[in-house]
Amino acid sequence: MDIVSLILGLIGLIPLVYISYNYLLSYLPARKFIAFNDSSELDVILTTSSVTESPKGARVQRATTGIGQVQGVSHLSKFIGKFYRKKSIDIHLGKGLNIRPDKDIVLLGGPSKNEYSKRFIDMLSNQCPDLNLEIDDENSKLLIKDKSYDISHLNITNGLPNNDIGVVICWKNPFSPASESGRAVYCAGLTSYGTSGSALWLFNDILTARGGFSSLAGAVGKKAPNFVAILSLEIVHGGVAAVELLEAYKI
Repeated sequence: MDIVSLILGLIGLIPLVYISYNYLLSYLPARKFIAFNDSSELDVILTTSSVTESPKGARVQRATTGIGQVQGVSHLSKFIGKFYRKKSIDIHLGKGLNIRPDKDIVLLGGPSKNEYSKRFIDMLSNQCPDLNLEIDDENSKLLIKDKSYDISHLNITNGLPNNDIGVVICWKNPFSPASESGRAVYCAGLTSYGTSGSALWLFNDILTARGGFSSLAGAVGKKAPNFVAILSLEIVHGGVAAVELLEAYKI
């Protein structure tokens, strides 16, 4: 009976060992890497594609965003639900935002239609001039260090890009007061499809997939790294088929 009890006891430990294994190899590294605050809200600021009058029903003004931003929120939400279950998400459109986003923030969409993305990129460029960072998604141009990308990289067919260039930035939240330490994440492409692909790469491929961030962490650091990542994205029928990391720059 003692041997049977020992075997049953060991079997009962298997779930605990499995949970601990996952925590050490997946949860803990991912949380240290993204470094969100456990207790504060997460402000997600989306591109405002347009503000139009509703064509049906009451003639009210309504703001819209792009499909890439909606998909980006989905990728982010899955990550938060798995790694930060107590963290609430507040979603805003950049146009008309009347609060100070001074905690953790995620910016989805480039600077041409997301006012906070523009301010974020301007602040980063001013504080880190060596990056030589310029993002002009209105004209599909990107410059960083000695590398440049433009609309020719998109290969547009029937109104849909076959490729895109994505940008992922992890940095301090420049809208936070000096006494606080919010984190900021920027995900955008030269098109809305690149925004979706950038969020998919960071929140799924890097942070959720087991061992996904090992190569990136080796280049930029494992604990709350500040970096800019440039991605090459393959788009098929408007969906992200493949993502490749081109360059990663420490900030």
